[in-house]
Amino acid sequence: MQKLLQVKYFTIFCQSKTINSSGTYMRYLIMNRKEREQAKIFEQVKLGIITKIEAAARLGFSGRWVKKKVKRYYEQEDRGLIHRSRENRSSKRWDIQNEKLLIELFKVKWYEFGPKFTTEKLEELYSIKASIETVRPSMIRLNIWQPKQKRSKHRKRRERRAMLELMVQLDGSHHD
Repeated sequence: MQKLLQVKYFTIFCQSKTINSSGTYMRYLIMNRKEREQAKIFEQVKLGIITKIEAAARLGFSGRWVKKKVKRYYEQEDRGLIHRSRENRSSKRWDIQNEKLLIELFKVKWYEFGPKFTTEKLEELYSIKASIETVRPSMIRLNIWQPKQKRSKHRKRRERRAMLELMVQLDGSHHD
C-alpha cells in the first residue's frame, strides 16, 4: 500500500510493510521535485517504454550518469534516487560536546563575552578551534547574544537640482 502526501516542496511516500507477521511499520521517503521526475522517467525505462539514452536526454544528463542511476533504481527502487548524503550529518558540523562546554562557560563566567572574544578564549584556554560564525548562532539560540540591527544612514542624499538643458560654463568659452 502506498500513500502520497504533498508537503510544500517535497513529496513523502508512505509505504507500510509487514515484519514477520508481528505488525506493520511506516517508512517515510522524502523526495524533491527533481527526484520525483527521475522516478517517473526511470519507471518508464524499467517498463521498456523509453531507452536510457532517451531518459538522459529528457533529464539533461549524460548517458553514463543515467546508466548508474538506473542500476541503483533497479536495486533500491525510489530510495536509490535520493541523494545519499541527505540524512547524514555534515562532517564539518561543530561537535556537540564543545557546544555543551560553551553553554556551561556562558552560564558560569563568560556571560558578557561577544562571539569574537569567545572564539579567541576557546582557542586560547581549551584548544577548541571554532569560527565566529560557528559560535554566533549558538549564542543567538541560547539568547546570550542579540544580533545587531542595521543602522539607518545618518544623512540622506539630496535630490539633484532640476536643470533641463542647462550647461554652466565656468571657463568663459563660448559653447552652444
